[in-house]
Amino acid sequence: PPRSTLFPYTTLFRSLSSLSSILEKTNPKKYVIGNSSADFDSIFGSLIYAFFLTSQLGEPYLPIIDCNKTDIPLRFDVSFVMKRLEIDYHHLLYSSDINYFDK
Repeated sequence: PPRSTLFPYTTLFRSLSSLSSILEKTNPKKYVIGNSSADFDSIFGSLIYAFFLTSQLGEPYLPIIDCNKTDIPLRFDVSFVMKRLEIDYHHLLYSSDINYFDK
């Protein structure tokens, strides 16, 4: 596959057991989440914007995919691009992974 401009970010995804490990290490309070339809532009928009903010501001912004992890393989366009960019969807953070009521 061609080298992507998202290469540093995809390398990060592959090197982590999951993005939740970033939560444990840095305890970030900044998240980027797309809309609840979790369509292609919402998912990749949150990934790209979180990468942009993190690289520009030097603070970790975590992208959150607003759907269940098990839904990703059913979204053929998203699955195709993630495979092409070598992003393992298991390593992403989903809204169902977060307890919004933790203090």
